[in-house]
Amino acid sequence: MVGQDHRNMTSFADYYHALTFSHEGYEAYLSWLKTEARGKSLLECACGTGYFSKYCAENGFQVDALDLDPIMIDYAKQNNLHQNVHYVCQDMLDLNVFGEYDALVVFLDSLNYLDNLQLLESFFKEAYKHLKPKGCLLFDVHQEQRIEEFQDEFIEEDFVLGVPYQWTIQTIETNKIQHQLIFYEDILKKQVFTQTIFSLLDIMRILEELNFIVDVKLSLGDANTNEKYYIKARKG
Repeated sequence: MVGQDHRNMTSFADYYHALTFSHEGYEAYLSWLKTEARGKSLLECACGTGYFSKYCAENGFQVDALDLDPIMIDYAKQNNLHQNVHYVCQDMLDLNVFGEYDALVVFLDSLNYLDNLQLLESFFKEAYKHLKPKGCLLFDVHQEQRIEEFQDEFIEEDFVLGVPYQWTIQTIETNKIQHQLIFYEDILKKQVFTQTIFSLLDIMRILEELNFIVDVKLSLGDANTNEKYYIKARKG
Protein backbone atom coordinates (compact mmCIF):
# COMPACT_ATOMS: atom_id res chain seq x y z
CA MET A 1 0.00 0.00 0.00
CA VAL A 2 1.04 3.59 -0.67
CA GLY A 3 0.88 6.39 1.88
CA GLN A 4 2.27 7.93 5.00
CA ASP A 5 2.99 6.26 8.33
CA HIS A 6 -0.34 6.03 10.18
CA ARG A 7 1.05 7.82 13.24
CA ASN A 8 1.32 11.00 11.18
CA MET A 9 -2.08 10.78 9.50
CA THR A 10 -4.67 13.45 10.09
CA SER A 11 -7.48 12.52 7.69
CA PHE A 12 -9.42 9.82 5.89
CA ALA A 13 -7.73 10.95 2.66
CA ASP A 14 -4.55 9.05 3.58
CA TYR A 15 -6.50 5.81 3.92
CA TYR A 16 -8.48 6.45 0.75
CA HIS A 17 -5.35 7.05 -1.29
CA ALA A 18 -3.66 3.93 0.05
CA LEU A 19 -6.70 1.69 -0.56
CA THR A 20 -7.55 2.92 -4.06
CA PHE A 21 -4.13 3.71 -5.54
CA SER A 22 -3.23 1.75 -8.68
CA HIS A 23 -0.64 3.21 -11.02
CA GLU A 24 -1.65 0.65 -13.66
CA GLY A 25 -5.26 1.79 -13.37
CA TYR A 26 -4.32 5.45 -13.70
CA GLU A 27 -2.16 4.63 -16.73
CA ALA A 28 -5.20 3.05 -18.39
CA TYR A 29 -7.34 6.12 -17.65
CA LEU A 30 -4.63 8.43 -19.01
CA SER A 31 -4.21 6.38 -22.18
CA TRP A 32 -7.96 6.58 -22.79
CA LEU A 33 -7.95 10.32 -22.18
CA LYS A 34 -5.00 10.94 -24.51
CA THR A 35 -6.72 8.93 -27.22
CA GLU A 36 -10.01 10.82 -27.00
CA ALA A 37 -9.10 14.41 -26.03
CA ARG A 38 -8.71 16.81 -28.97
CA GLY A 39 -6.79 19.35 -26.92
CA LYS A 40 -5.05 19.75 -23.58
CA SER A 41 -7.57 21.59 -21.40
CA LEU A 42 -9.06 19.24 -18.80
CA LEU A 43 -11.62 19.45 -16.01
CA GLU A 44 -11.47 16.57 -13.54
CA CYS A 45 -14.53 16.19 -11.30
CA ALA A 46 -14.34 14.26 -8.02
CA CYS A 47 -10.54 14.42 -8.18
CA GLY A 48 -10.07 12.94 -4.69
CA THR A 49 -6.48 13.09 -3.54
CA GLY A 50 -5.28 14.62 -6.82
CA TYR A 51 -2.91 11.90 -7.98
CA PHE A 52 -4.53 11.61 -11.42
CA SER A 53 -4.75 15.40 -11.73
CA LYS A 54 -1.01 15.69 -11.27
CA TYR A 55 -0.37 12.71 -13.55
CA CYS A 56 -2.32 14.40 -16.34
CA ALA A 57 -0.42 17.66 -15.83
CA GLU A 58 2.87 15.78 -16.06
CA ASN A 59 1.64 14.52 -19.43
CA GLY A 60 0.92 17.92 -20.90
CA PHE A 61 -2.63 18.71 -19.78
CA GLN A 62 -3.75 21.99 -18.22
CA VAL A 63 -5.97 20.78 -15.39
CA ASP A 64 -8.71 22.24 -13.25
CA ALA A 65 -9.57 19.66 -10.59
CA LEU A 66 -12.47 19.77 -8.16
CA ASP A 67 -13.83 17.74 -5.28
CA LEU A 68 -16.69 18.39 -2.86
CA ASP A 69 -14.67 17.14 0.13
CA PRO A 70 -12.32 19.81 1.58
CA ILE A 71 -10.24 17.07 3.22
CA MET A 72 -9.47 15.59 -0.19
CA ILE A 73 -8.61 18.99 -1.66
CA ASP A 74 -6.30 19.73 1.28
CA TYR A 75 -4.55 16.39 0.71
CA ALA A 76 -4.21 17.10 -3.01
CA LYS A 77 -2.69 20.52 -2.37
CA GLN A 78 -0.21 19.07 0.11
CA ASN A 79 0.80 15.99 -1.86
CA ASN A 80 0.04 16.47 -5.56
CA LEU A 81 0.82 20.06 -6.46
CA HIS A 82 1.81 20.91 -10.02
CA GLN A 83 2.08 24.26 -11.79
CA ASN A 84 -0.50 23.10 -14.35
CA VAL A 85 -3.12 21.94 -11.83
CA HIS A 86 -5.62 24.21 -10.12
CA TYR A 87 -7.54 22.57 -7.25
CA VAL A 88 -10.99 23.81 -6.21
CA CYS A 89 -13.37 22.63 -3.47
CA GLN A 90 -16.58 22.59 -5.47
CA ASP A 91 -19.74 20.56 -6.15
CA MET A 92 -19.63 19.02 -9.62
CA LEU A 93 -23.34 19.77 -9.99
CA ASP A 94 -22.46 23.48 -10.22
CA LEU A 95 -19.68 24.27 -12.69
CA ASN A 96 -20.56 27.92 -13.27
CA VAL A 97 -17.13 29.13 -12.10
CA PHE A 98 -15.42 27.10 -14.84
CA GLY A 99 -14.94 27.72 -18.55
CA GLU A 100 -14.94 25.30 -21.47
CA TYR A 101 -12.63 22.30 -21.86
CA ASP A 102 -11.44 19.82 -24.43
CA ALA A 103 -12.22 17.00 -22.00
CA LEU A 104 -14.04 16.45 -18.74
CA VAL A 105 -13.44 13.28 -16.71
CA VAL A 106 -15.11 11.60 -13.72
CA PHE A 107 -13.39 8.34 -12.80
CA LEU A 108 -13.40 5.69 -10.06
CA ASP A 109 -17.21 5.28 -10.28
CA SER A 110 -17.65 8.72 -8.70
CA LEU A 111 -20.92 9.40 -10.54
CA ASN A 112 -22.45 6.46 -8.68
CA TYR A 113 -22.35 8.59 -5.52
CA LEU A 114 -25.13 10.76 -6.96
CA ASP A 115 -28.38 9.85 -5.23
CA ASN A 116 -30.77 9.64 -8.18
CA LEU A 117 -31.21 9.86 -11.93
CA GLN A 118 -32.29 13.51 -11.77
CA LEU A 119 -28.96 14.51 -10.24
CA LEU A 120 -27.11 12.47 -12.85
CA GLU A 121 -29.00 14.29 -15.59
CA SER A 122 -28.16 17.62 -13.94
CA PHE A 123 -24.47 16.72 -14.03
CA PHE A 124 -24.60 15.71 -17.70
CA LYS A 125 -26.24 19.07 -18.53
CA GLU A 126 -23.47 20.91 -16.66
CA ALA A 127 -20.81 18.85 -18.43
CA TYR A 128 -22.29 19.61 -21.84
CA LYS A 129 -22.23 23.36 -21.16
CA HIS A 130 -18.56 23.25 -20.18
CA LEU A 131 -17.21 21.23 -23.10
CA LYS A 132 -15.83 22.84 -26.23
CA PRO A 133 -17.38 21.75 -29.56
CA LYS A 134 -16.43 18.08 -30.12
CA GLY A 135 -15.12 17.92 -26.55
CA CYS A 136 -15.58 14.66 -24.68
CA LEU A 137 -16.90 13.54 -21.31
CA LEU A 138 -15.21 10.34 -20.07
CA PHE A 139 -16.51 8.44 -17.05
CA ASP A 140 -16.96 4.99 -15.55
CA VAL A 141 -19.94 3.62 -13.63
CA HIS A 142 -20.89 0.30 -12.07
CA GLN A 143 -22.75 -2.22 -14.20
CA GLU A 144 -26.26 -3.21 -13.13
CA GLN A 145 -25.27 -6.70 -11.98
CA ARG A 146 -23.36 -5.23 -9.04
CA ILE A 147 -26.73 -5.11 -7.27
CA GLU A 148 -26.99 -8.91 -7.49
CA GLU A 149 -23.31 -9.38 -6.67
CA PHE A 150 -23.62 -7.64 -3.31
CA GLN A 151 -26.89 -9.23 -2.17
CA ASP A 152 -24.55 -11.30 -0.02
CA GLU A 153 -22.31 -9.01 2.00
CA PHE A 154 -18.75 -8.65 0.71
CA ILE A 155 -16.17 -8.41 3.51
CA GLU A 156 -12.49 -7.48 3.15
CA GLU A 157 -10.21 -7.42 6.19
CA ASP A 158 -6.55 -6.44 6.04
CA PHE A 159 -4.05 -3.79 7.11
CA VAL A 160 -3.56 -0.39 5.48
CA LEU A 161 -0.73 1.90 6.54
CA GLY A 162 -0.17 -0.42 9.47
CA VAL A 163 -3.77 -0.11 10.71
CA PRO A 164 -6.28 -3.00 10.63
CA TYR A 165 -9.44 -2.25 8.66
CA GLN A 166 -12.68 -3.86 7.52
CA TRP A 167 -14.41 -2.93 4.26
CA THR A 168 -17.91 -4.25 3.67
CA ILE A 169 -20.18 -3.77 0.65
CA GLN A 170 -23.83 -4.80 0.55
CA THR A 171 -26.96 -4.10 -1.47
CA ILE A 172 -29.40 -2.08 0.64
CA GLU A 173 -32.10 -1.16 -1.92
CA THR A 174 -33.13 -2.22 -5.41
CA ASN A 175 -30.59 0.18 -6.93
CA LYS A 176 -28.18 1.05 -4.11
CA ILE A 177 -25.11 -0.48 -2.51
CA GLN A 178 -23.51 0.66 0.72
CA HIS A 179 -19.81 0.70 1.64
CA GLN A 180 -18.71 0.69 5.27
CA LEU A 181 -15.04 1.29 6.05
CA ILE A 182 -13.86 0.80 9.63
CA PHE A 183 -10.30 1.58 10.73
CA TYR A 184 -9.28 0.15 14.08
CA GLU A 185 -7.10 2.92 15.48
CA ASP A 186 -6.96 3.97 19.13
CA ILE A 187 -10.21 5.78 18.35
CA LEU A 188 -12.42 3.79 15.99
CA LYS A 189 -12.88 5.52 12.63
CA LYS A 190 -15.85 4.65 10.42
CA GLN A 191 -16.94 5.92 7.02
CA VAL A 192 -20.21 4.96 5.30
CA PHE A 193 -20.89 5.64 1.62
CA THR A 194 -23.89 4.82 -0.56
CA GLN A 195 -23.75 4.38 -4.32
CA THR A 196 -26.63 4.37 -6.79
CA ILE A 197 -26.52 1.85 -9.62
CA PHE A 198 -27.90 3.38 -12.82
CA SER A 199 -29.05 1.42 -15.84
CA LEU A 200 -27.01 1.82 -19.01
CA LEU A 201 -30.21 2.44 -20.97
CA ASP A 202 -31.08 5.41 -18.75
CA ILE A 203 -27.56 6.81 -19.01
CA MET A 204 -27.51 6.55 -22.79
CA ARG A 205 -31.01 8.01 -23.14
CA ILE A 206 -30.10 11.12 -21.15
CA LEU A 207 -26.80 11.63 -22.95
CA GLU A 208 -28.32 11.22 -26.40
CA GLU A 209 -31.19 13.60 -25.54
CA LEU A 210 -28.52 16.19 -24.73
CA ASN A 211 -26.95 15.64 -28.19
CA PHE A 212 -23.95 13.66 -26.96
CA ILE A 213 -22.54 10.97 -29.26
CA VAL A 214 -22.06 7.95 -26.98
CA ASP A 215 -19.66 5.02 -27.03
CA VAL A 216 -19.48 2.31 -24.34
CA LYS A 217 -16.60 -0.01 -23.43
CA LEU A 218 -16.63 -2.91 -21.00
CA SER A 219 -12.97 -2.44 -20.09
CA LEU A 220 -9.94 -0.25 -20.76
CA GLY A 221 -7.78 -3.28 -21.42
CA ASP A 222 -8.00 -6.62 -23.15
CA ALA A 223 -10.30 -8.45 -20.74
CA ASN A 224 -13.96 -7.51 -20.33
CA THR A 225 -15.37 -7.60 -16.80
CA ASN A 226 -18.80 -7.52 -15.20
CA GLU A 227 -17.93 -4.54 -13.04
CA LYS A 228 -17.99 -1.24 -14.94
CA TYR A 229 -19.02 0.59 -18.08
CA TYR A 230 -16.45 3.01 -19.51
CA ILE A 231 -18.41 5.65 -21.36
CA LYS A 232 -17.31 8.33 -23.83
CA ALA A 233 -19.85 11.07 -24.55
CA ARG A 234 -18.70 13.49 -27.24
CA LYS A 235 -20.41 16.84 -27.57
CA GLY A 236 -22.23 17.04 -30.89
